[in-house]
Amino acid sequence: MSSYKRVTQLCIVKLAHGLYHTKRESKKMYGTTDTCPCCNRSSETQSHVFRCQESVTSANRAAAKSILEKSLLANTPKALVTILLHGIQQWEMLEDSANTPTPLYRGSVVPSDIALVQALHSQSTIGWDQLLRGRLSIHWSRAYTLLLHHQSNSPTHWAKTVISQLWTYSMSLWKFRNGIMHGHTAEETKCKEADALRHRIKEEYASYLADKYIVSPQYTFLFTNRTLQEALSMDRDSMSSWLRTVVIARENQMIFRSSLPTIKPFLRPKTVTTCRSANVCR
Repeated sequence: MSSYKRVTQLCIVKLAHGLYHTKRESKKMYGTTDTCPCCNRSSETQSHVFRCQESVTSANRAAAKSILEKSLLANTPKALVTILLHGIQQWEMLEDSANTPTPLYRGSVVPSDIALVQALHSQSTIGWDQLLRGRLSIHWSRAYTLLLHHQSNSPTHWAKTVISQLWTYSMSLWKFRNGIMHGHTAEETKCKEADALRHRIKEEYASYLADKYIVSPQYTFLFTNRTLQEALSMDRDSMSSWLRTVVIARENQMIFRSSLPTIKPFLRPKTVTTCRSANVCR
């Protein structure tokens, strides 16, 4: 992996160890929703990123798979590429992880076909999501040896090349997912960030209307000096600054409210004793 740039190395490490910051991981850390940003239906895990069935992601995955096929054919027998892509394709379509892809060449007595079927079954045991993270069954190398009697590359060198090609494919799927969530271009990223800020501003105004004491009186100007529409029309930096100020104001109010039980005894009004008899008051 030393031939890769440092940024790519970090991406590969996250990919191989299942450390992509998916919505599922975000929910564990911040309590946010774990719904996939592409299909808005399923919980987004790293495995789901590799096989989300939303039309846009499916189209991108098909294009990425075509690139993967071309790169594999440059150093891999066609029969092996066919069954490898067949296994990936079927795994993507299987919702139940207990199901396994149906192998091609089933029932064949040709030694190379038998080796390919064994490789597919072995990979199903390891996991096809593990394949996309760079963990190949050793049976693929055995099938490669049987298919090419006079191969120019050793099985070990071939396996390293295939792993690198699979990493490139998987990282392209993750990059596209990030583009869906954050924008594919710089301009689109700015627009999405602005939309997210406007959504937060709407939530803050709704919270203030529900409880005008979420901030102390000295900070109510944040909501009274401008209407919601005026706040939404601010530029991106102004919206971000406004939200940071609101967060600080709400935190200060929470601290004040939590201290009330402590200072409440000192805030009780003094009792005034009235004279019930003229003799007593003399």
